[in-house]
Amino acid sequence: MAAAFCQECQFVDPPPPPQMLGGGGGGNYASWNGWYLPTNNTLRILIVLIEQDGAAGSADWPAHTLPVWVNNPDPNINLFDYNVPSGTATGLLTRYFQDASSSQFNVIADYLLAPNNGGIFHTNGILGSISAAITAVNNELGSTIVTGHGFTSIGDFDKWETATSTTGPGQPKINAGDGNYDHVMFIWRTNGTNNNTGSASPGGFLTPLLGHAANTYSLFYSHNGIPIDIMRHEFSHLLYGGNNFHAGGGGFYTGGQFFISRSNGWSNMGLYNGSLSSWNAWDRQRMGWKALGSTFEVAARNAPNTAFVNGDLDASVPSDAGTYVLRDFVQTGDAIRIKLPFTDPNNEFPEYLWVENHQGKAQNGNPFDKWQHENSGNTCVQGIVPGLQMYVQVGKETRESTTSAAPIYGEYCDYLRPLDASGHFDENFDATTQTTTCVCWQCPTNPFARNLPNPFTGSADRARCPREQMDPGAGSLLTGCRSIRRSHTRRAGSW
Repeated sequence: MAAAFCQECQFVDPPPPPQMLGGGGGGNYASWNGWYLPTNNTLRILIVLIEQDGAAGSADWPAHTLPVWVNNPDPNINLFDYNVPSGTATGLLTRYFQDASSSQFNVIADYLLAPNNGGIFHTNGILGSISAAITAVNNELGSTIVTGHGFTSIGDFDKWETATSTTGPGQPKINAGDGNYDHVMFIWRTNGTNNNTGSASPGGFLTPLLGHAANTYSLFYSHNGIPIDIMRHEFSHLLYGGNNFHAGGGGFYTGGQFFISRSNGWSNMGLYNGSLSSWNAWDRQRMGWKALGSTFEVAARNAPNTAFVNGDLDASVPSDAGTYVLRDFVQTGDAIRIKLPFTDPNNEFPEYLWVENHQGKAQNGNPFDKWQHENSGNTCVQGIVPGLQMYVQVGKETRESTTSAAPIYGEYCDYLRPLDASGHFDENFDATTQTTTCVCWQCPTNPFARNLPNPFTGSADRARCPREQMDPGAGSLLTGCRSIRRSHTRRAGSW
């Protein structure tokens, strides 16, 4: 279980490109065009598997050989499909985006095959050094692309033009090659150092890898476990945006967050602090992913379940009242969004209530419709109780712009807050720490009990507890909780 708790996003926000500064590019911008990568059609990733000389292996990735999550006939262990699947994908990352996008986005991959050392490259250079990895590959293969499944051309990994002044953040990507790899993933086998951590770079690299540069790349460290969560998260950065798109338990953002308690929940951008492993309907709306046959950004079904209806509702519009059917979310994408009343559009962020029907892996067989730590040796984690899952969206509503990409990729992180049925409460922490053997990170920790209800600033089942730093007596009792220096309201720019 160590791998499950070491997931960490190390993404570094790049400087704004000219389009986000208000100049250059021109034309229309939209979130469904993708930040630095496209969000539809097919993208094949080139993978570099490399080990640090002398690093001990594990059962999941023995030394001097391919990891078990490559070419595995078990779809619960295999990581990628190398061609567009004709049916359900057999690789976890390919399956994730296949289901999340209603088959509109095919993320496939193949790995460079080293001529020796069990098929993987090796180096005694600096761990995580892209330069060292590129040198190791070039030394073995020269300028010839050789992959595990027989791809030999840059054209197999160069389907998009993405790195120009007219194909940048929020702008349409051109489905034609530009001579560079669209995306390269470097995966380092380590002795446990930085296990299941990673980062992504929208800037790519210029040092030729087998004669070609890359428009984007990502970097991961792996020792044990299958690095599906960190890979999905870092790759999604290049679709959605920078660290201010951390949501669903995805991590921090130094520029601020919408809620005092950092929430978890579920999202393409979720990670170590997430609850469910699936995507959400906000993700789908942002990417423009619609169910086959639906024309609605947010789609539900009519009462007899015979046709799609608009699921984007407004609580202040009487005609929106009615009966709506929600089928299983991960299989259909059905959802309802209700615009909440009493917000002033002139100086307050809009707020919405999202509703999804999650039947769970036991009912629908989907490997991602489960709790993150379910079925991983933790007997304290029970499966999903089939039913409705809800969350509140604050802000992050701008999806189009005619001036620049800046309005689309701005605002704070943690814009989605799970609406837990048990409510929000203040919490009393014990002074004595306690170690648990089930789903514990940074143990030992301080157990706590619920106190008074606190719907606005209180903690909940799916939230990290805040700490008031102005209380000098509380610090020792709240070890491991999130620190908050001052509260803020939902008003735009008000702290």
